[in-house]
Amino acid sequence: MKIISHHCRFSGGNVYICGPDDGGTALIIDPGAFPRELIEVLTFHRYELGAVVITHPEEPMIHAVETIARVYRIEVFGGVDRIGSIPCRNITEEEELEIAGLPVHAIPMPAHSRESVVYRMEEVFFTGPIIHAGTLGRTVNAYAQALMVSTVRDRMARFGESSVILPGIGPATTIRAELNLTPFYRAEVDDIRV
Repeated sequence: MKIISHHCRFSGGNVYICGPDDGGTALIIDPGAFPRELIEVLTFHRYELGAVVITHPEEPMIHAVETIARVYRIEVFGGVDRIGSIPCRNITEEEELEIAGLPVHAIPMPAHSRESVVYRMEEVFFTGPIIHAGTLGRTVNAYAQALMVSTVRDRMARFGESSVILPGIGPATTIRAELNLTPFYRAEVDDIRV
């Protein structure tokens, strides 16, 4: 699997394209806009978009998804029934999916919001605004924050601490780095794993 990262200057976030190494059907994660540069990237890598994956629906994504749906025949996946006027496969529980021919493990993150979903492909988590390097996404209260920390420890760390996190904002990190260095996850300094 090839992962292509693109910083969207319109939304200020990271957009990811995932597909086979040699071209074919691909998916796009969290398009904040659909500028010409993304079409050029898809063309260069010989990709046809087959799906849009949303970690957390936000206003800029509505226009992007509706634009993509006019250009490509796509399926949309997320934690809602619709993105704008486009029907969406609502992810309500943890499950294994096949999206654009790629195996994807979906993990709902209701502690962040009821619409939030983290996706895992191979050893990579796509977390959108839910988890960033060194911090958590915004939650409504301390209980939700504690629930989100528990979900990361219990549901995500079980796949291996060397798993990479590709967030919607900022640089990549790993589960190990977050569990060891981010204050939200550290119970005691003596628990640090190397």
